[in-house]
Amino acid sequence: MCYDVKDSKEINYMACYDVEDIAKAKEMGLKIVEVPAAEYAIIELKGPVPESIHEGWKYAMEVFFPQHGYKHSGKPDFEYYYEGDIDSPDYKMELWIPIVKA
Repeated sequence: MCYDVKDSKEINYMACYDVEDIAKAKEMGLKIVEVPAAEYAIIELKGPVPESIHEGWKYAMEVFFPQHGYKHSGKPDFEYYYEGDIDSPDYKMELWIPIVKA
């Protein structure tokens, strides 16, 4: 998850998972970030990481946003990793980008 981004020079990046029991997560010493509800564009990626992520963001910024009239909402975005070899040309993952109409 990327969150609380002030500018492109400093990005807060965190490996995370969805928790149901916040008290237990705090007991374990985990940092809690509550994510507000948002509409997301989900971009399916195929190929090795990090190249596929760079291509996904390029598509979002240069094609998806302008063609559909959206922009990044400023809320947290996510990289969703599936099991498998992240170096494989067949590896699949997703970008979840929070969006609002431009």
